[in-house]
Amino acid sequence: MSEEISLSPMTMTLMIAAVCLLFFWAALARSYERDQRHALALQNEEETQDFEQTLNPRRRTGALKVFASSLLFTGWNAIVQIPNVFSVINNGFKNHLWLMILGGCVLSGVVGMGLVFAKVEQQMAPKPAIKRKKKKKKRRIA
Repeated sequence: MSEEISLSPMTMTLMIAAVCLLFFWAALARSYERDQRHALALQNEEETQDFEQTLNPRRRTGALKVFASSLLFTGWNAIVQIPNVFSVINNGFKNHLWLMILGGCVLSGVVGMGLVFAKVEQQMAPKPAIKRKKKKKKRRIA
């Protein structure tokens, strides 16, 4: 007799929202780091050439290797940029407003779907039967 253990819709919504927030934080931190690196590269002509060489898409390397290294770098960068949280958010609103709007829309969708699922679960839950007391019949005294 095993009982199914399931998470409530609100718990699932919170978990999905946390994953979305982590994803968008990593994207904002990566864009902040890239903007900072580009700003520093513009100060020096030699660094600008190095910066443009790193952006060359024609370089032949293994796709899996590039994907893994960029994923690791983005994750590490998200952790490293935590102390710069206010600068990252400021940069997001100044230079990457589309990313902030996209993040807000996705999180709104996650919360909205969580509320819908909670309501559906509430409607599908078995309703407890109300036990009514039976009225006692009065005996007639003859």
